[in-house]
Amino acid sequence: MFLQNLYLMSIRFRHRITSHDTPIDFCAHLRDAHKLLIMLPANSEEQKGFNRYIKKFTSTFSNAELYFISQNEKALPNYVAKDKIIYVTKDKVNSWNYPHHSLLDTIKAHSFDVCIDCNIKFNFVSIILCITSDAKVRICLEEPRREPFYNLQIKTARQTSSKLKCYNKLFHFIKSCRIQQIERQSVVTA
Repeated sequence: MFLQNLYLMSIRFRHRITSHDTPIDFCAHLRDAHKLLIMLPANSEEQKGFNRYIKKFTSTFSNAELYFISQNEKALPNYVAKDKIIYVTKDKVNSWNYPHHSLLDTIKAHSFDVCIDCNIKFNFVSIILCITSDAKVRICLEEPRREPFYNLQIKTARQTSSKLKCYNKLFHFIKSCRIQQIERQSVVTA
């Protein structure tokens, strides 16, 4: 835990120095996204609950390539294309839970436009991979320790007893933002 906090402090510091984040039109980026990286929940029970949203994301972003990061090999539905899944297994992270260079290089090679972290709880590996993705839009569910690494956090009620409500809120925000932009675009071109 101490080493992870040390890693996070150094990454946060480096990110602040090198990051030149400018104001972003999130809806436009979601509308125009060609390649998305979706970090599935690390907890296998949470991932099973989230699986119903995989088809929803796939249909919402039907004109884009979707890649999924999974830390649970057996929790994914069969309809997800195997070449679109990047597994984070124990052999791909070191003893301090930091991803190996081969995994980081795999993420860097894709040039993602949007990264969506679907973990409800803080997940060190997901943060590292999201930063590595270099996506302009980095979305997560609200969690104070994530704030420096994501440029959009979806706030959910802290007392929410249902994790599905958190996923539902995340998905509906993204979908409404995407649909709103598409509707605006069609009105302008009409």
